[in-house]
Amino acid sequence: MSFAALRASFLSRVPVRLEKLQSLLAQIQQASVSEQTQLVRDLHREAHNLTGASGSYQCQALSQSSRQLERLVSAWLNQLEAEAFLLPEDLEQNLHHLLQQIEQDWSLTLQESES
Repeated sequence: MSFAALRASFLSRVPVRLEKLQSLLAQIQQASVSEQTQLVRDLHREAHNLTGASGSYQCQALSQSSRQLERLVSAWLNQLEAEAFLLPEDLEQNLHHLLQQIEQDWSLTLQESES
């Protein structure tokens, strides 16, 4: 399979990954403090995987925005592991903003690939 075909296949699966990220964020918001840490770990892993795959398939904008998400979630995870606390409102807004940015970057990358 050619690189272009592999890249197109990856891009076609990005919406599923975005849904997973959004679902995890929603679960975290509803979770008890004791459940949050594992869910944030899952969110971090998903963001990390998207970052790596985006870079591998030369989707630079998508890779950069997902790396920002990964770093933000990593900082949150470090704080959670140090002391459990609920999701601060400003962090929640940043996470939602980054997920929207990732979706926009995916859309642009997909359009570029199709032209």
